[in-house]
Amino acid sequence: MRRALLLSALMSLSLVACDEGQGTPDLDTTPRDTELPPGHPHVNDLISLATARGSGRLSVSQLRKSLPVVAGVDASGENGITWGRLEANATALGEADFETITIENYDPSPLYAKFMDDAARDVCAQMLSAEAGDAPAKTLYRFVEKTDTVESNPAGVDQNLRYLKLRFHGVRVADDDTESIAPLRMLFARAVEAAQGSNATASESHVREGWRLVCVAMMTSAEFHIY
Repeated sequence: MRRALLLSALMSLSLVACDEGQGTPDLDTTPRDTELPPGHPHVNDLISLATARGSGRLSVSQLRKSLPVVAGVDASGENGITWGRLEANATALGEADFETITIENYDPSPLYAKFMDDAARDVCAQMLSAEAGDAPAKTLYRFVEKTDTVESNPAGVDQNLRYLKLRFHGVRVADDDTESIAPLRMLFARAVEAAQGSNATASESHVREGWRLVCVAMMTSAEFHIY
């Protein structure tokens, strides 16, 4: 009501001014000085500042979109694999809700690392479940059989590690590059050996543990989250 009265009063004053012959003043089209205020960066500098940025970690929105792409489909073959607790923890992970938080938080905090460790273990377990039995999905076992080890099929294991490096980190490893995947190969071999224990041969469950740890390691590494 108060706003309506104020608008009405302003309109009345405008009509009175026109009746008195004051009219609307002509626009001043004289070109003004185009120099920027003292200390104001040039527009090219602003563009550079906007495009040049330091490293940041994945946002919740990026995680929401990338996890199903990296992890593939679930055991049903219909739904993309994601972390079931992602939406519940979205605010804690820095996503703005525009009620209490209006700015997205991209800090790679210890809380973010903790949640991503939980997410990796959950997602990798789903990936292995999706490939159990005779399931057609082939993500973690793309170039190996489910009982292949570093000893029984070294070339296949290396090829599989190169594929996973590309899938998880977007890094293409050359066929003759063995150093880039050496840490992952060692992790896989030691995990299988630890799971195997005193057994003479590695079973499917032993090899499964090896690929599970490789999956978790790749999903919790900086290469996965920092860009």
